[in-house]
Amino acid sequence: GDSLSSPNNRINFYLDVPKFELSVDEFEELALARLKILRKIEYLKSRGLSNEAYRNALDGIIKQCLPSPPKPSTASSYDADVASHFILRAAYCRTDELRRWFLTTETALFRHRLEKYSHACVAADMESMSSRLNVELTVVSDEEKMKHREDIIGSGSATVMEFQSSTFYKIPFLQALDLIRSRSVFLLHGMAFVPLSLLVTIVASRFRAHLSKSLVHAYQAMQSMHDSRVAPLLQNMNLTNVGKNYDGDQGDNLSEKITLANVDTMAQQSMPLCMKMMYRGLKRDHKLKYDGRVQFVLFLKGAGMSMDDTISFFETQFTKIMTPDEFRKQYVYSIRHLHGKEGKRVSKSPYNCMKIVMGPIPMNPDQHHGCPFKHYDQDRLASLLSTLKIDKKNVDKIMSDKVRGHYNLACVKHFEAVHPGYKEVEGIQLDEVGNHPNAWFQGSRSYYEKKNNVKNTI
Repeated sequence: GDSLSSPNNRINFYLDVPKFELSVDEFEELALARLKILRKIEYLKSRGLSNEAYRNALDGIIKQCLPSPPKPSTASSYDADVASHFILRAAYCRTDELRRWFLTTETALFRHRLEKYSHACVAADMESMSSRLNVELTVVSDEEKMKHREDIIGSGSATVMEFQSSTFYKIPFLQALDLIRSRSVFLLHGMAFVPLSLLVTIVASRFRAHLSKSLVHAYQAMQSMHDSRVAPLLQNMNLTNVGKNYDGDQGDNLSEKITLANVDTMAQQSMPLCMKMMYRGLKRDHKLKYDGRVQFVLFLKGAGMSMDDTISFFETQFTKIMTPDEFRKQYVYSIRHLHGKEGKRVSKSPYNCMKIVMGPIPMNPDQHHGCPFKHYDQDRLASLLSTLKIDKKNVDKIMSDKVRGHYNLACVKHFEAVHPGYKEVEGIQLDEVGNHPNAWFQGSRSYYEKKNNVKNTI
């Protein structure tokens, strides 16, 4: 059956906290499987796809990540879906920002699955669950339906044909605000007349309201949890990278890696805004503070820059304000360490966008790390975008996402604004743009490579 199903109701509102045992490995695997789906939803929403393309892409990632649990011997597919939801609920209940993200993506997943059910199934489950969901649902009698026929059809909630065949429900207007806001239903004496076909909107709205309250309760419950095995996993879940690691091998897929010879051109053409600002800060101040150095060195590593070139690049800048000996003593070890050549010799992965957004906030003018879409105020960001020759229409789109806290979407819109005609360029790699700085870089390089190939064949 569908992994949304539960034993008693086809629609799973995740009302009851499940009780079953999982190993720490299974706990992490289930969480990451669902996280991949929710991150994919965020990415797909940013691409402006048609409904069909969106649904097909989402079906694909759900089938890939949660068809059944990673280790089927311990849980059924029903358990995998429920367990992964509650694990992420615990991980994403800690701050307003995390709760908003989880609420938006989880509701989108719920609605996607809901739309696969017949309208009659949705209605039946809503009626059986109405008391637990705190929703009032009354079937409109044929007599009352005919009495208000003109008003119902006039509201646009049903065509003449649909009116004849559809069941209508009376729902208190406070529980049908989305439909009332879009003027989609007839309203009388504080009750919305909702056709069966629009019940999905009501159900998704109730799911969101219930989940919102549950996240607050989860946060309160988590205050008393001190399990040393899972607490670190939950604490860092939102920073986990579920896409490519971009450890440096990604640079091998590009005809051009970042080198000492081309880094200036690459910064101009193909660095995302966060890295472009660190590049500018380094050129201006001839130094980068610790958080900026780590963020930038790992980005360069993921973009194919060798360790020796990275050391030379930083040395050229730092030695404008210090001696070569001071630079070597204070900074070379940390660059070698990030490349896995010192200490435990573990090569570090470049930071993804979530880690940067949720990481340390730059507090002083000489700190250049972080995400400009998150950490710059509106005036500073708008001014910066204008200096990058981005037209007002695109600046307004980017600023709109920034204000709403959709920093990854703002970053995607920045990519689109500075890569004109990108949709017409065949074979361009846009996966994870807005989720990882190195994906942004890779997408930009593939854009210029494909455009140049087209030019060369004409």
